[in-house]
Amino acid sequence: MIRVVFLYFIFILPLNIMANDVNLVPDSYDVPIKILLPKYSFLKVNPDYSKLDYEALMSAKEFIREELNTDWPSDNFSLKENTESLIGDLNSFNKRTNFTFHIFNSDQSKMIGCFYISNGSEAKYDASVFIWVRKEYLSTPLFIEIKNDIKNWISKDWPLKNVDYSLNKT
Repeated sequence: MIRVVFLYFIFILPLNIMANDVNLVPDSYDVPIKILLPKYSFLKVNPDYSKLDYEALMSAKEFIREELNTDWPSDNFSLKENTESLIGDLNSFNKRTNFTFHIFNSDQSKMIGCFYISNGSEAKYDASVFIWVRKEYLSTPLFIEIKNDIKNWISKDWPLKNVDYSLNKT
């Protein structure tokens, strides 16, 4: 099963993305690369943060699996695979087809989590958003605050009118 999921992410998903290789936002929109808030910041995906991202991702793996009904990331998902994934996320960001942001603590020494702005899960949506945080933050007010700040930021500053947040069931 893990191999099937891996093959999906490596081969099938990129083909679907290429088939729908359409900008998520207009060329005239200046995509933000950094948002600094008092308790945390959102930074454009960067493979240089792979080690910090990997630690946070593996902490949140059960949450991600449950929310997205997937086996990803597997228990043996490697740092190298994570780096390759972040390179793909960066390419999508630069092509303006999907946007991945790291969520860092206020001094940017610890990665709290990550969020993705991608093509709508259904035609009626401009985009879909999925947010995850380290296990230690899942049942905290901080996670709720992060989700609310992301929603407010997207509704205020992004040219997306109908965004689906239902991938985050909790």
